[in-house]
Amino acid sequence: ARKPVPRWLWLGAAPLAAAAASLLFFGLQPQPSLPEQPLYIGEKGFSSVWIYVRHGSSTALWDGKKPVFAGDRLRLKVDPGRFKRVEVYSVKAPSAPELLYGGSVAPGQSATLPDAWEVDGEPGDEHLLVVFSSEPVKPLWSDWLRGKAPAGVMLLPFVLPKAKNSDPSPGSTGP
Repeated sequence: ARKPVPRWLWLGAAPLAAAAASLLFFGLQPQPSLPEQPLYIGEKGFSSVWIYVRHGSSTALWDGKKPVFAGDRLRLKVDPGRFKRVEVYSVKAPSAPELLYGGSVAPGQSATLPDAWEVDGEPGDEHLLVVFSSEPVKPLWSDWLRGKAPAGVMLLPFVLPKAKNSDPSPGSTGP
């Protein structure tokens, strides 16, 4: 005759059997397939520019469309991404762009540039070119004005439409 199996053995074996069954079930599930197209692997962060317009006593982030007025002040905040240097040019005369600002910035950290520029009363839109690089670069305007930049240089052009007539109420935010 057989000896009966002690009760404590049954109580200990049941949880072990359940754990083994779970491991077997979940361990044999089909693994997800890898995508057929290669995954994108790129840099974190990217270079960006915010343009703030001070009109009278109010300051607002430029929306990319709203016209600026003679006498408005422009101030830029930049995030250089991986770059260490920023330069800002006014491109009124394509043959002779004017350097408005040039200086070092900390990569990956937003910075408000220390200078602000006043919109003049001359006709025509305001053209700015923001240049990011890792070191000072000599502009090659024939290429840069067509959007061609050498390796290690990023160009961000901005055209701020200028209001045709002056704003009669400088304390307002414009039309």
